[in-house]
Amino acid sequence: MDLDPKLFPDPDSVLHPRGHECIRRCRASLVEQLQAGVSITALQKLWQESMRDLQSRELGEILPKIPKLYRETDPERMPNPQAYAAVLRWSSLIARTPHSYFGNHRGLICYGPTGSGKTRAIYDLLARETLVENADFYFCAISASELAGFVRDLALANPRRLARILRLLAGRETDEDFAREEDPDVKRFFGLSALFIDDLSQAKFTPRYAEELLAIIEARTADEKAVFVTCQTTGDRLLEKLAGDNPDLRETAEAIIRRLRDFCDPIGFTAPQAGGDAA
Repeated sequence: MDLDPKLFPDPDSVLHPRGHECIRRCRASLVEQLQAGVSITALQKLWQESMRDLQSRELGEILPKIPKLYRETDPERMPNPQAYAAVLRWSSLIARTPHSYFGNHRGLICYGPTGSGKTRAIYDLLARETLVENADFYFCAISASELAGFVRDLALANPRRLARILRLLAGRETDEDFAREEDPDVKRFFGLSALFIDDLSQAKFTPRYAEELLAIIEARTADEKAVFVTCQTTGDRLLEKLAGDNPDLRETAEAIIRRLRDFCDPIGFTAPQAGGDAA
């Protein structure tokens, strides 16, 4: 038994492959309900509501937040298929349960050389969670360099705006934050189920940036809110990359690494082979 495509047409504007996965799942669910005796009229209403929600989430969450380079991923071309599969085993629904197979881990830290597929894997996971798995899943992706730039540029120019952004990234928003008129540049930081910090090891550490980054990670890990991180290296090499030879930054860098190690599952990516979907 199948659904008549004339009565249950695919939406025209769905662009992301994970959106098409959502459509397939929705069709399968409606077929089961049809076999159980639910009327065609009721199923058409469910289909229309589901497709409107899918298009809304794609337009509101996926297209503005995932760079065009990372919107389409061919699993067969991923340079690290095992690491990619390990990333996709993470689930926002499972991670919210107290006794998941991830233990107490509520995030991922993917490490490896440039072009090994770390960032692409995380973006595909975020798209799947948003479009397929969890209707209440909202994320923000920000590079470490962009975050460091916010701290550098706004610390003196607009400290109140900086404080607001940092609260939102930490998941510690207040009623006042929601009551304010929405700033389009700040809107993407609201109500985050997950925060993705890309290229952690690429931003230059300063005392203020290191302090704010630690505060964000400490707040999210304490509240068990998902954190995803990519970096090129881990352990002592990451410590040296972050703190350099500055002893004043070393303690903060050690605390950041310790928090991530305790909170996130590490997944290693190896150097890419020719012909894969790198990045």
